[in-house]
Amino acid sequence: MQVTLELNFRLLHGGECFCRWVINTETLNHSHIYTLLHKIQCDFYHINHALWVICNLKYEKVDVLIDKPKGLIQNNTKSTFNIKTSPFEPKITTNISFRDNMIKSISNIIVSKVNAALNESGLRVSELLKRSGISNYEIDTPGLRLSEEQYYSFISHGSKYVNSWSEQALEFITKHNNIDLAYSLSPQLTGLCLNEKSAYESLLAYINNRVIIGNVEEIIISIKSDETKIAIIDHSPGRINTIPLIGVMAHLYSLAKTYHPTIKIKAGFTINNYKYMISDFFGANCAFNQEYNYIIFNNEDLFSKNQSFNPFLYKYQKTEIERETTYLLYNNSFLNTVIVLIEKAMSTPDIYTENSILEYVCNHLRISRWTLNQKLKFEDINFSLLLRKVRLQKACDLLVTTNMSMQEISDRLLFSSQAVFSRFFSSNIGESPIAFWKKHWVMSKTT
Repeated sequence: MQVTLELNFRLLHGGECFCRWVINTETLNHSHIYTLLHKIQCDFYHINHALWVICNLKYEKVDVLIDKPKGLIQNNTKSTFNIKTSPFEPKITTNISFRDNMIKSISNIIVSKVNAALNESGLRVSELLKRSGISNYEIDTPGLRLSEEQYYSFISHGSKYVNSWSEQALEFITKHNNIDLAYSLSPQLTGLCLNEKSAYESLLAYINNRVIIGNVEEIIISIKSDETKIAIIDHSPGRINTIPLIGVMAHLYSLAKTYHPTIKIKAGFTINNYKYMISDFFGANCAFNQEYNYIIFNNEDLFSKNQSFNPFLYKYQKTEIERETTYLLYNNSFLNTVIVLIEKAMSTPDIYTENSILEYVCNHLRISRWTLNQKLKFEDINFSLLLRKVRLQKACDLLVTTNMSMQEISDRLLFSSQAVFSRFFSSNIGESPIAFWKKHWVMSKTT
């Protein structure tokens, strides 16, 4: 008889992490349940990293759903259970799924590098970017993100624009050093992955923090007593992201090989072509035309300790990665890109009106006004409301942190007159700019 236990971790940033245990047992009662839950306090030698180091995020509470055959105890019992770290023997199957609720995106560095490669081959990429809804600003500005839709559009148009797009992409993945490529995308993340306690934790470090590079895919880890399976699920329309996801698999394999150069794997792929190229890279034990992509590692190699682990360096590496990942979790949106452009527009010469701010934003993003508002609609806002919020925030900051006069602030925020600025501020804040300044000036003097 099999009993399934499911744990749903609600994370503070709004996402969720799911774990499922499938247990073979002949009997089950409340005493057995609590014993199992105590064991599942989960070794988090495996799950510990899966849910803290992996997620790197604190949880609010854990719901335990127990689903078992009828007649034992009440079905679908649900309770809250506080999880602590304790030793664990992996005698049960553990599934961990990573696809949280944050906005899916990729680093603009990825498309930038593809563009550079296309340019070197003599292809003009301006038309490809235009068709994909990607502006030069979004490509050239360090630290910007591309939305999931933009990324998929780029792949879709690229496959039509460039002959043998998939073959060339796969050849690049299998012929180049994946660690060097990852380092060029994120030196900090690659450095952390190369200095972990085991190959397993190296893979977890990448999976947990892959938002730095891109997080459009779903990853499911299944841990058994002798092997660990990592499934990479493609949610793109028409599976157009299949080849890049093979790149993710190649990177995971390359990371594991840095810990165990002779590590053996099994791998499965959704595609049914390019078999020679794929088998040559991953080894002969490959299956094709599978439901999803996966890679299977032997636990003996995967969990063995890294004798070269440097705990002192690790402390600083981990802190830096957590800082970067946390920033992306809370600032990873098209909305923030538009806010940055609005702020730049207000400090640009020859821009004097709200309409010219809108034109500046649209020109830099190379999209129409209608498209801009449609994109902002996904974040429950429109351009006019966003501009008002940016102006208010900027006005409050300038009033409190500078010695600028009301007229100077009015001009800086592109109002037609100081009177218009005062009415705008009062109608939104509930007090005049002078009253707001006096109140906060007095507060700053008494603190």
